[in-house]
Order: sequence, then C-alpha cells, then structure tokens
Amino acid sequence: MLLEEDNLWFNLMLGNDANLPLTYDEASCGEALPFVWQLCQQAGISQVLIGQQFDAQSGWQLTRLAAVPYITSSQAFRISLVRAVLAQPLVLLVQAHFDSAWDHELDFVMSYQCGKLEPVLRKIEQASGNLTGSQEGVASVTHTLVLAASDEVLAKHLGKDSLILTIQTASIAHLSEQGGLADVGLADVRLADVPDS
Repeated sequence: MLLEEDNLWFNLMLGNDANLPLTYDEASCGEALPFVWQLCQQAGISQVLIGQQFDAQSGWQLTRLAAVPYITSSQAFRISLVRAVLAQPLVLLVQAHFDSAWDHELDFVMSYQCGKLEPVLRKIEQASGNLTGSQEGVASVTHTLVLAASDEVLAKHLGKDSLILTIQTASIAHLSEQGGLADVGLADVRLADVPDS
C-alpha cells in the first residue's frame, strides 16, 4: 500500500471500518486516539512518528509524512498494516518478502489473525460510537489471513494447527499441516481439475 502525502491520521484511516473520519478532529476522534496510538505502537511504528508514550497533546497523529526526512520501507509497511487492520477485512492478504528482518511485522499480523488485537479494535469502535454492548469473548475471534511467504518463515510464526497452502505451479498446490511436514486432504490436487462452481 502506498502512503499518501498527507498526515499520519489520514494514512491510517483510509478504508477503516470504525467510522472514523479521514480528517482528524478532537470532537469525533479524540476518544479513539489513545487506542489508535496503542495499535500503532503494537505494530512497531517509529517513536519518531508517534512518540515514546501516548500524549494526547503531542499532535503525533497530524505529523505530515512528507515532512518526515526518511520513512523506511519497514515503517511504511507498518503504517499500511495498521491501516489494513483498522479496515478489519474478512480476509487479510499480506504479500511481502518476509525474512527474519520482518519478524515484528509478521508477529503483528499473526496477532490480528488469532484475535489478540480484538480488544483494542473494539475500544476504537466503541470510542467512535460504532460499537455497543459487551466486549465479552472478543479474544476468541480469529481472522482469515493469506500470507505470501516461504514455508520456513510461516512455520516459525504459525501455530501447530495451522495449515499452509503452497502454490507449486500455476496449476498445482499442496495443503499441509504447519511446517509442511504432513500432507492432508488436497495434496497434489491440480487446480485445473477442480470443477467450476
């Protein structure tokens, strides 16, 4: 996802699912601000952008990205991940060349997948007036995640009950248990052989 040459808030809110406006104003966004900061902090967005600790008066959310001397590809990716998580898609598709240097980003994505970010996402929705009722059971929520990464990287971050779909060619895919150790069900099914529905 490309970053817009606007402020950090605008870049985080593009496509969000919490009814928060693209333009920050205290009246409609102030209550959600500490929780959005928490999500940014969990994603590992630089303290240069968000500060070392939450400060409602610092204006971190209004930092113009064009004014920041150098935003690394890792920081741009982390901002994009927070944007994607705020959109709360049914399926989160993440395509990146993951290796050990991207462990933090992968941990954040896996936290979304297994529901660990649900409490803060519910607080953002509640603060924006988009959620009512109890937050009971939010930790049991899981999301579908599609990652484009090597089996080795996936094996390091997935749980033992996770499945890995490896695309071998345009017409052959393997579905296996975490780590690719034991083929199950769809092993060696040719995609061309699957009937259209």
